[in-house]
Amino acid sequence: LACRFPTGFLPYFSSTLLRYLRIIINEWDDFNSEIFFDPFYLSTFIKATIIRFEKTDWSMHMKIGIIGATGMAGSAFVIEGYQRRHQVTAITRSAGKVTRMFGNEIPSFERQNFELTREDLTQFDVIIVASNFTRASDHVRFAEYLHDQLAGTDAPIVVFIVGSSTLQMPDGSVMADRLGLMRGQAPWIEAAIEQANEYKYLQTVDDFAWMAISPQQAFMPGPATPTYLKSDDALIFNAREESRVTTGTLAKALYDELEAPTHIHGRFTAADKF
Repeated sequence: LACRFPTGFLPYFSSTLLRYLRIIINEWDDFNSEIFFDPFYLSTFIKATIIRFEKTDWSMHMKIGIIGATGMAGSAFVIEGYQRRHQVTAITRSAGKVTRMFGNEIPSFERQNFELTREDLTQFDVIIVASNFTRASDHVRFAEYLHDQLAGTDAPIVVFIVGSSTLQMPDGSVMADRLGLMRGQAPWIEAAIEQANEYKYLQTVDDFAWMAISPQQAFMPGPATPTYLKSDDALIFNAREESRVTTGTLAKALYDELEAPTHIHGRFTAADKF
């Protein structure tokens, strides 16, 4: 009989059966065991499970590796992916930290950023780079490193989080162009400059699948808004004239994009609608 089942069905059926067995054990006093173990009932159960399996769009269930999964943005990307039933893995230097934050629901893959190999990376459909680098220059170095590892591949899609200073202001100018005059005035300035350089570098390569997403001027932890605003390269101001986005909204926009990609070798941004 096994040879007649759809490919990949048996693990799915096993997990479904285990869920039902847990129900039986918990409700055994009220359960009619004669019905469950009746051959007709079992065959109907198997047929119904096959139909449900075949109607599920498994192509939408991606293997996603998140670098920086325990950070402010990274943790939101983990939660959103898990809620959408993608196979999310935290790529981390500390598996213990991942377990403390997410429990045992999120598997971890221990590796230093600059030790990731082509084989490590290509097991995933998507890699999301959400690291907060100690050295600002590592933004560019890591983009170059991933390019070296993945040159000539179509997968995974590598998503880079690029700061809002690279977005166009209402007057058409770009804040990043003026940051060079402000070096040393605040810690975030160097990181913003290097993220702008990272994005400039990515725009010069097209032999691996990359995508960039930018937050807004105000980027803070919080749940997703029911709807959001979207743009390619410009800051977005909502009805309150605020340029802001929560981690939840940005994660929602990112997964909407990944499930129907239109920005390979490009960038987009999202903002809270209100």
